[in-house]
This record gives sequence, C-alpha cells and structure tokens, in this order.
Amino acid sequence: MSFLPSWRGRILPVLLSSAALLVTSCGTQTESADSSKTLMHNDFESMAGWMGPTPSPSLTTEKAHSGKYALKVDGNTEFSLGYNNMLGMMSKARISKIKIEAWVFSPSAEAGALLVTTISDGVADHKPMLWDGFDVVKASDKHNEWVQVSKVIDVPASVNYSSHLGLYLWRNKGTLPTYIDDITITEAP
Repeated sequence: MSFLPSWRGRILPVLLSSAALLVTSCGTQTESADSSKTLMHNDFESMAGWMGPTPSPSLTTEKAHSGKYALKVDGNTEFSLGYNNMLGMMSKARISKIKIEAWVFSPSAEAGALLVTTISDGVADHKPMLWDGFDVVKASDKHNEWVQVSKVIDVPASVNYSSHLGLYLWRNKGTLPTYIDDITITEAP
C-alpha cells in the first residue's frame, strides 16, 4: 500500500485547486455592476427577513414567476407575509432613494393590490416615518400574465441606521387574486 501516499500527494492538490477555481469563477460570473446597490432580493424560495403566520395563506404555489413560490392576496387573504429589516443591515451608507421592482400577476384591473413600503423607528406604537402604497395592479399594463413593475421612493432625511424598512402586499379593496414574486430593492440614484 505504498502507492496511497503518493496518489494522495498528487491528486489532492489538483482537486483542491479545481474546487477553488470553481468557487472563484461562480462568484465572478453572478456578480453584476449593480450588485453593490442591491439591498434585498427575494423569490420566496427562501424566507429570510419575511415574517407572518405559519403556515401562511399568502405563500402559494398556485402561480410563480420563478421557482415554485409567490405571495398572493385575495378575498380571503388581506395581507401577505411581511418583510422587515434594519436599514443599517441592508446598507453601510445612508440611502436617500430606493427602487422597488417586482413581478405581478393579476386577472384584471379590478384585482386591486398595494405593495406597501414602510420605514419606522421600530417601535410598534409610533407612526411610520414613511408609508407608501404602490398600486401594483394599476402599474401593470397587462393582465393574466406576469408583468414587471417598479417604483422609486424618496427616503426621509430623518431615517437612520436603526430605522426599519417594511414591505408587504395588501389587497386593499380588491377581492380577486393578485400574485407578486421576485421582489428586488436597490439603492436608486
């Protein structure tokens, strides 16, 4: 069995360097010029940062833009799961504007749903520093297909590192199902 140490001595460094090359090449291929401006992205295959009841009636496999899952509001589900994160955890620098992009599916203009963005000091009883209801159904120019929508929101000057950004889908007055998937929040110029 004297061949074992020499085999290990020749093959192991090749395997390790190949693995390092593979990891390095994967990292550079997936990075884009704007990746440093991405504050959050979720396709609902992972629920990091999202909170709500378990199981959540808003997390569905009925329709999805990518993967298996999306969020849905309808006549039975008024609010989707909610996202909550401290701004200081999302960006090291102060943010003055954010851009929210998402893919939306609604059966008609009567579906009605708002993607609500809030920024607060994190105390439950306090009024938010920002509350924005983005009508994603009105913003989508087509129905019965996935449409990408986006909105730029000014961040109030009073916001700081410990302020919390919240995001959720609200059916508002609509009763027909509205689906949302692949949400991205980036720092806007």
